[in-house]
Amino acid sequence: MSLDAGTGAGRRNGAGAWFTPWGAARRIYGRYGPPLGDLAALDELAAPVGSVLSRLGPVLEALLTVRVWLTLNVVALIAQLVQDGADAVVITVYQTGMVTMVVGPFGLLLAVAVLVAVARTRLTAARQLLRPVLLALVTFLVSVGVFGTQLPGVRQELEGLIAPVVELARQPPLSVVAPLLGAWLLLFGLCSVYLIHHHAFGGDGRRLLDALVSVWLAWVVGVVEIANYPGGDLSTRAFVWLTVGSASVATLISVVELVSLRRSGVTFRNGPWGPS
Repeated sequence: MSLDAGTGAGRRNGAGAWFTPWGAARRIYGRYGPPLGDLAALDELAAPVGSVLSRLGPVLEALLTVRVWLTLNVVALIAQLVQDGADAVVITVYQTGMVTMVVGPFGLLLAVAVLVAVARTRLTAARQLLRPVLLALVTFLVSVGVFGTQLPGVRQELEGLIAPVVELARQPPLSVVAPLLGAWLLLFGLCSVYLIHHHAFGGDGRRLLDALVSVWLAWVVGVVEIANYPGGDLSTRAFVWLTVGSASVATLISVVELVSLRRSGVTFRNGPWGPS
């Protein structure tokens, strides 16, 4: 059973979906299902649109799924796992999460600025993109708070405040609850990072936004991981080639998506939802 299917009942029941980390991430950042499902409404635009989507739909859907994994640099991560083991991959995954949540929102804001600036009806476009903007800003603020506490200087300043909390967490019954909470937060973070790459900070259905933000995420994640790659059995040259290759292919898929959307009547001038 997929995560999306597993959380479907929880979503219908309201608060129930928030109890699982994957369900909570889904409620915030969008569903786990096939990316192209959001384009179903475009079938009603005009007869040519339906024919275009029917021909390109399955292929584009597969490409968009591949793009999610490429923007996460999974190809290089698998190679690193095989060559250097799990410990090295954990560090890289941590960097991916940090970059996605801290630097990713800047790419979304840039993409939104472009979409609003060139849209025929700017107010409508801005209103349609308000949710992902707010979500990206909240993600940024929370992430800065979480990752910022790991910086050496900040951590030293907070040690006096953190020490009593850590000591309290070691006492029953919190000693039982704390590991469970930590596991919940870890799974929530991993699911959230995946869905951010999947739906551009909850921009579910706004495929122009998804295409632009995916390019940003692919390259900023790639650049940071290359800059911080410590070397190992997997050579730096191989890691760079795999990372740059993944980002390049992800960019190409975004171009294919934009061209397909243009043929379907969705253009930058029409705004993120296409002609109304």
